[in-house]
Amino acid sequence: MAKKPDGSTTLTGLRKQAEELLRSTRRDVAAMPVKEVQQLVHELQVHQIELEMQNEELRRTQEELEAARDRYVDLYDFAPAGHLMLDTHGTIVEANLRAETLLGINRKDLIGQPLARFIARSDEDTFHRHCQEVMKSGTRQTCEVQLGNKAGASRWGYLESLAIFDDEGRITQWRTALLDISARKQMEMELESNKIQLEGIIESAMDAIITVDEGERVVVFNRAAESMFLCQSADAMGQPFDRFIPERFRQAHHGHMSIFARTQATSRSMGRPGGLLGLRTNGEEFPFEASVSHVRIAGQPLFTVILRDITERNRAEEKLRQSELRLQAILDNSPGMVILKDTEGRYLHVNRQFERAFHMTREQVVGKTDEAIFVPEQAAAFRANDLKVHQAGVPLEFEEVAMHDDGPHTSIVSKFLLYDGDGKPYALCGITTDITWRKIAEEALRSSDAFTRSVLNSLSAHVCVLDKDGFILKTNDAWREFARCNLSRTMIGSDVGANYLDVCRRAIADGESTAQVILGGIEDVLGGSQPSFSAEYPCHSPEEECWFLMRVTPLKESQGVVISHTDISERIQMARKLEQHILLLHGKQVELESLAKKLIEAQEEERKRIARELHDDFNQRMAALSVELESLERASLTLSETDVRRLAEIRVQVGQLSDDLHDLAYRLHPSLLEHVGLELALRDHVAEFTKRTGLPVTFDARKVPGTLSLEIATNLFRVMQESLQNVSKHAQATKVTVRLSGSSKGIGLSVRDNGKGFDLEDMNARVKGLGLVSMQERARGLGGFLRIHSLPREGTKVCAWIPRALKGV
Repeated sequence: MAKKPDGSTTLTGLRKQAEELLRSTRRDVAAMPVKEVQQLVHELQVHQIELEMQNEELRRTQEELEAARDRYVDLYDFAPAGHLMLDTHGTIVEANLRAETLLGINRKDLIGQPLARFIARSDEDTFHRHCQEVMKSGTRQTCEVQLGNKAGASRWGYLESLAIFDDEGRITQWRTALLDISARKQMEMELESNKIQLEGIIESAMDAIITVDEGERVVVFNRAAESMFLCQSADAMGQPFDRFIPERFRQAHHGHMSIFARTQATSRSMGRPGGLLGLRTNGEEFPFEASVSHVRIAGQPLFTVILRDITERNRAEEKLRQSELRLQAILDNSPGMVILKDTEGRYLHVNRQFERAFHMTREQVVGKTDEAIFVPEQAAAFRANDLKVHQAGVPLEFEEVAMHDDGPHTSIVSKFLLYDGDGKPYALCGITTDITWRKIAEEALRSSDAFTRSVLNSLSAHVCVLDKDGFILKTNDAWREFARCNLSRTMIGSDVGANYLDVCRRAIADGESTAQVILGGIEDVLGGSQPSFSAEYPCHSPEEECWFLMRVTPLKESQGVVISHTDISERIQMARKLEQHILLLHGKQVELESLAKKLIEAQEEERKRIARELHDDFNQRMAALSVELESLERASLTLSETDVRRLAEIRVQVGQLSDDLHDLAYRLHPSLLEHVGLELALRDHVAEFTKRTGLPVTFDARKVPGTLSLEIATNLFRVMQESLQNVSKHAQATKVTVRLSGSSKGIGLSVRDNGKGFDLEDMNARVKGLGLVSMQERARGLGGFLRIHSLPREGTKVCAWIPRALKGV
């Protein structure tokens, strides 16, 4: 770096300049007046002070500049890049600490050394050309060279040089920045090595490897791909990949590649296994399987496809499939079951006979053990026999029992091991021969009678077995015990050897009413015209009444029938009692309906009486009281104005009370029903209801009979009255429709509103709705019905209908 200037030298130079300027001044101070001299001295003193202040300011500025220069010197020395200043011959004239480190020599020793001395021999020409370009062009130049130092260490450096010009435009020096790029160079060499290895792997791979760019043009085409598609790499490079795909699949291929490019997946299989076809340059199509991967290099997507020609494999698989089909056909058509298990007892294969026997598909069986298919006892026995074969290492035969739909089946099972190429057992094969029927025949010969007897004796019903001619072959203990105790009951009083058909014929001759039906049923089952027969018949004794249920079912292969007699006396007696209770309950119901009718009639009579008393008595008295108050109001001249006003108010209230009593009497018993009929009475009530509640009600009458009985008219009026009252209290409706319609069969009334409705299933609504119960009783009492349709927030409709024929409408 440059040496800092001395302060005393600077001041001396400034003084000399000042003295020179003073000598050159035109005015002589000695000739000046005193006053001007004094003025001049004053000015000089002021200037002196200003100069001293400026000098102090300059001193501070100089110190700050020196501190800043020191900081930049530190930044220069400790910069991550080496900085060198060279003369036109390439000799180092200045260097920072990083350059000292990179070149491996002390900075003092570095000055005066040619930079070429630190360049490796292999890169001397490169550095020489770099120097020439800097001195020749004067522009920024770069190069990469290998450096060496005294210790023999070698590293890579990046040189960036720029020429320095003097005022006349001549190059006097040039600066060079030196960066250590050894790590980057090492990485590049490793990448190059990996690239060479990858190329070797790709070229030596047995599968075809093809890489395409974003436009699906080939950029990598290895030797295996050349052999597969019969195309040289040079001919394939830069060509569209779809030239190796049959034309009919190209559009679908482009669509799949486009979708794959948009996904985040980096690899996936292409198509279904065996479902892809390639196209050789000779026009031959062949099957292949492939996988594709997606990478992005330098922002550009690359797709690498690995393909394997599976032509030979498909041929081998087809031959194997044909062989397996032949073997499977043999196994499936074998009359015996064939099974295959692995060494752990898991099923590998079963034939069709096994599927039919146990109602399980092959897929349901494979992979399971005996424990998952059979009951524990059977599974344990099968596994024990399997282990014996594994231990013995030779074929063995066993007698095994398995449970089928029709019971246990006994089979002779031949089991043997299957061995792999190394001579190790990998599976156990079993071939079964069903000997169930042989076993059954043997067992039947030994214990048929004892077994049959034990079964029959275990039944509580009275059972006998007939042959095809009707003779009794067997009976159980219950049959014999009943026959012993009830010799007079001819339908069951017979033992082995007797002909039961003759027993029935004797019963017919003795006048048994059901014997003919029973005989015909038994003969139909024996003849095969009926699959079974059953009948209930009485079999009374002087001590008690009994009923029996006879069932007749055929034996296998029409060898006879089985007859059972079950005592159903208790059931018949219970049915009789139930019938009596039903009749009693019906009578009570009739009584309740009659009582409800009488209550309604009594209620109407009471309402009529109260209405008459309100109209004829109370209302007349209220009218008289109103007249008296009016007379008093007119005749009282001595009363004050306040008293007269009070009398007027009392008279108005009495009038209102009279009107209310009149309305109450009308609601209790509408007299219009008796004078003008139902239709006009309903219209009048609807009008009165609208006036009183302000709720609009539409009334519609169609085909109403001219004359109706007072009972029907009253009950329909009450249904409408109660319905409108419920609408007013609960519905929160804005519109009501009342419809009265007649027909040849009866007369109906409906009241519909658009209110909030209610849930008919709500028990609380049922309990509280006593008015609904009253309406239902009124309709039911006249032989009609009442229906209510309602849902929450969907309004309510009440429908009543009364027949004409029952009540003479």
